[in-house]
Parts: sequence; C-alpha cells; structure tokens
Amino acid sequence: MGYKVFVSHSTKDRNLVLNIRNQLKRAGVNVYLAEEHPRPGMNLPQKIINNIKSADCVVVVLTDTGVRSQFVNQEVGAARSINKPIIPMVEKKVKGKIGGLLAGLELIIFDKAKPKQAIREVSSYVSRLKLRLELEMKEREDALITIAVITFIVFFAILLYFTLRKK
Repeated sequence: MGYKVFVSHSTKDRNLVLNIRNQLKRAGVNVYLAEEHPRPGMNLPQKIINNIKSADCVVVVLTDTGVRSQFVNQEVGAARSINKPIIPMVEKKVKGKIGGLLAGLELIIFDKAKPKQAIREVSSYVSRLKLRLELEMKEREDALITIAVITFIVFFAILLYFTLRKK
C-alpha cells in the first residue's frame, strides 16, 4: 500500500492542494483527498474518519477559508484524538486565527501567492516520516527473522537431543 497522507483542506483551496498532492506523489507518497474518492451512499463522516485512521500522517492546509471550515476543524480533531502525526501548513495571514486547533505544533508558514517553498517543506518532512516508518518496519522484519531462526535452531537442537538420547 505504501505511505499514505490524508490532506485536510477546504475545497476552495483546490489549486494549492493539487500542487501539494503532486509534490507528495513525486516523493512516492499516496495522497488521499476526499473529493477524489467519491463513494456515493457512504456515510461521509465515517469515510473521513476511516481514511484518517488508515493514513500514516495528516497534512492540514489552513488558509483563510480552511481555518473557517468545520470539516477541517473536525478532521484535525479526529487526527489529534488518535495521535496521528500532523503537519500544519498555515497561511501567514491566518496564523493568529488558528487558536487551539493546532496548539503545541510547529507550523509551516506560507504566503498564498508563493507557496512553493512551503510545499517543498511539507514534502520533505513527509518524506522523512516515510523513511523513518520504512526503517522501523525493516527493523521489525529483521527482528522477526532473527526470532524465527533462533526458534528453528532451538527446535532442532531439542529434536536432536531427544533423538540421540533414545539411542
């Protein structure tokens, strides 16, 4: 499946979000944008929650419209409630309006007229999170292989012991 990022945003920021999505995809990341995955008849809040849960991290895009969006606020709340890593990309002019929404998190501040540097920062940070997760998974895999080999050796040592003991 690969590394998955849920992008929380206002649909009014579509062009900015598409640039973020494209940059992340170039970095080998799966990007979830709710409007690109329609599921007619599915409960929308449940669909969003499921995709936040299945994401490895959440990128929050807060512009003047995003900061007023009930959906964005709920998505951030959902991500925080399950301790998902959150990468907030906040428009300079709304930095003072975010209140407790992203309290305690470092922000990537951007100018909406020139967002490229911030988009690169988001992509760079997501890439580092992806690499860290891949390394953790490799370490777990190596540990499981080591345990399997040790178990195999112990099993055959015991089998050999009882075989030789009978003779």
